[in-house]
Amino acid sequence: MMTRQKNKKRMATDYVRVRGWESDYESMGKLLRHLMIKFSKSEQTKISYSGGVNRFCNWMKKNSDELLLIDRQELEEKIEKFLCSNYTGKTANDNMYILKKFFDVNRIKDLELPYFYQPSRGGRKRKEYIPTLEEAWKMVDCAGTLKAKAIVAILAFTGLRNGTLRALKYGVVKTKELEFMCHTIKDELGQKKDNIALMVYPEMKDFVPAACKDNIPYYVFTPSKVTQILKDYINDRKSRNGRIADDEFLFPSDYRRLSPSQRRFKPLCSKEIENIVREAARRAGIKQWEYVRPHGLRKVFKRTMINQDPSVHLDTEHQEFFMGHILGGSMEHYYDPSKLNEMRDKFSRMNFEPIKGKSKSKEKCILADQADVPRLIEAGFKFIQELANGKIVMTSTDYHSTMFENEDKQPATTIKPDDSALQNNNKNSGECKEKIIYQSQEPANDEHNESNNVPQSCDKKHRQYWLGEF
Repeated sequence: MMTRQKNKKRMATDYVRVRGWESDYESMGKLLRHLMIKFSKSEQTKISYSGGVNRFCNWMKKNSDELLLIDRQELEEKIEKFLCSNYTGKTANDNMYILKKFFDVNRIKDLELPYFYQPSRGGRKRKEYIPTLEEAWKMVDCAGTLKAKAIVAILAFTGLRNGTLRALKYGVVKTKELEFMCHTIKDELGQKKDNIALMVYPEMKDFVPAACKDNIPYYVFTPSKVTQILKDYINDRKSRNGRIADDEFLFPSDYRRLSPSQRRFKPLCSKEIENIVREAARRAGIKQWEYVRPHGLRKVFKRTMINQDPSVHLDTEHQEFFMGHILGGSMEHYYDPSKLNEMRDKFSRMNFEPIKGKSKSKEKCILADQADVPRLIEAGFKFIQELANGKIVMTSTDYHSTMFENEDKQPATTIKPDDSALQNNNKNSGECKEKIIYQSQEPANDEHNESNNVPQSCDKKHRQYWLGEF
């Protein structure tokens, strides 16, 4: 089975015969030279365009030079059928742009090709499940090996892309950016930093073509808990394999056909990362574990930054920088990322632990004197209505009784459940066992009937509180 797949892949590659930035076919060579000049010689761009042309050649069973001999009208019809064959709108449009560029550089211009509808959201065929913060930590705990735990933790709590994670090296940062070179993972761990810096730079594409998207250099930090997981993984790796060379990958390949010494200098493949993430989700008991992917964990990191407490919330430009995005408009020109330690301090204040849900507090209704209304409003109470006897009906979901701890006089009467009434109510109605009948602690006013004290302008909910029907 494996042999057939390899032969099939080799046959498909022969349709374009790309070797570096050259091709055995003149038409494909023109496209590669165009990409080398116009697209900054990006390896990932070369792979994308070569793959797009190769898929069409494989579908047509013709090499790239033979495509140029097809009649224009027939070519447009063939391309349309190819794009309609089991592709989503986005994938079809991507392939359309690739083929249009291929024929443009080979002097077959202005082909009339269809554009497929591509909704802004919900147009994917591939389902995706984004874990919650609690589920992400559970995935880390259930990932299995220390290596798998470190991979899941870094993906979920630093937001690194799949390709970027695979291109990380242990003790070297090969870049022209001088401020990046002194912040290797080895040095950061040696300095016992709680939040170590992970540097992302364009030269990482030499190891993994998809490592640094759009050649945007940036850095991000690890939360203290993730740093400890990474330390445990490094110590375990040293105990098993001895010293780690500076040029070794942080997460080397597990490919068994290579010797251990060769594996250290070969990165993991994209599929291995996906399998680790999916297996961690399955072990964590996530129902939709098969739809959890590395990019979904990147979204967990983004959501965590957005949901921070206002006192430690990062500005939008800081969030976008940590995500590795280009800043919009003029912000890119005015943003200063050189203050790394200052950014580290801001990052360290963020909370990456799940916030335990607060218990739902019952809504409190009270009767207050008019003199106490201002203080109650400051404490979070809401004014409802003034009664005929001069009392004020107020309500709040959080009753701050400590407000009056140091005062002798109780300014308001809390309306609390009456146990006897509750028991009678439960006997009379089996369907309403959770109903609570409230009565005032104050003695009833003989001059006013209880129902008469309820203001007519009260809504149904607050009227039920007063009459004991809630």
